[in-house]
Amino acid sequence: MGGSKVALRAEHADGTVREAGFRWPRAAERPASAAADLDLLARHVRRLRDGAPGGFAGVGVAMPATLDPAGVVTAWPNRQSWTGLDLGGALRRIA
Repeated sequence: MGGSKVALRAEHADGTVREAGFRWPRAAERPASAAADLDLLARHVRRLRDGAPGGFAGVGVAMPATLDPAGVVTAWPNRQSWTGLDLGGALRRIA
């Protein structure tokens, strides 16, 4: 996950590999909102998960945000609305 776009890859137990990506909406298109961003992310994750046996066994995330030891976003200059977000909890709800 980056400040302007997201790339997703799912490797399923049956060997199927699916990839997707999208750009975050620009501020001019809609106000920044972690909830709206997470909804968009969830829609893309569901598309990768649909039709795959057993869902996901694990999830890896790379992003430029700073997290505290509990997994809460403390800084992300390009997605400031995410500050204070429990990222681990949010991702568990999505996956």
